[in-house]
Amino acid sequence: MLADPQSLVDQSVFPTANPTAQVALPAELEAAVGQITERVPTSQLSLRSRSLSADYRANTTRPHSMDPLAYAVHRMPGTFAATVHALQQLRFAWPDFEPRTLLDVACGPGTATWAASSYFPSIGEVSGVDADPAVLAVARSLTSNLRPRIQFRVGDVTKEEVESVDLAVCTYALAELGNRRAYLVGQLLNRARAVVLVEAGTPVGAGVIRDIAISTNNHALAPLSNDFDYGAIEYLHFSQRLQRPEYLRSAKHATRGYEDEKFAYLVAARSHRVSLGGRVISTPQVRKGHTILTIAAHDGPKTVVISRRHRDAYLLLRRARWGMSLSPDDARIVMSAAKPAS
Repeated sequence: MLADPQSLVDQSVFPTANPTAQVALPAELEAAVGQITERVPTSQLSLRSRSLSADYRANTTRPHSMDPLAYAVHRMPGTFAATVHALQQLRFAWPDFEPRTLLDVACGPGTATWAASSYFPSIGEVSGVDADPAVLAVARSLTSNLRPRIQFRVGDVTKEEVESVDLAVCTYALAELGNRRAYLVGQLLNRARAVVLVEAGTPVGAGVIRDIAISTNNHALAPLSNDFDYGAIEYLHFSQRLQRPEYLRSAKHATRGYEDEKFAYLVAARSHRVSLGGRVISTPQVRKGHTILTIAAHDGPKTVVISRRHRDAYLLLRRARWGMSLSPDDARIVMSAAKPAS
């Protein structure tokens, strides 16, 4: 007798869990970026960073002729923070997933390689692919002291067969691929046990992730599991606070020691399913005696009020952050106590 296909799929329950409050670059990465930029005058680096920022605002995607040093200073910290956030959700969704091989697609200066290698010590082999030789030179320099065996190469993964790996990550690149995107995502889902996709938290970036999630919904683990309707939420994005390295503060002439990276993401797997109750999809508004927040539920997003009188639900959400997941049991507790916000 043939086995039930569902019996061949691992399943787990998504826990109630807050994302990390603030992400910081590993000290070794911060030092490595400082080392490759130490001979560039701060004023010049600041000018190059502002130019890169203007390109992003104009195009909403990574510029084709990217300044790799400016990117390492200006965009690497935010990309690292968003990627760590998404990898943390993969860990919550699949606690016993221990990847040994990583494919970093459109790897840039190696940001996702750093994030994944730091978050999953089990990774021993990394393959990074990018179309820009100059940015790969920076990637090799920044990752030279990482423990995994790393190979970076020039290539176009939208025209190649993707190798079989445990984990594939693609950050801030899909929006620029246009009609080549579907082929790449299909390749990743077929060849990797788990896939993490991250895009800018703009309407364009969130729309790209939403379209991919709808087309591959059976594989989704986070931010919503495969039994949610991604199409019911038009602008699903998140925010991760990151500690600004000193060189980033100097380049931006910033006074605050932190900034908030807005992003959209998708975690998917071909042979693992998860049961999620809901997710907080906006910054909770804590008031005297109650909390107002928007929750992605199975029947769509709901902005609700949780009163202190409903002690269990209130305590669950008292310290909730944007992006917090709810287990099915806790989601039932919250929604039974919730009242629609006026």
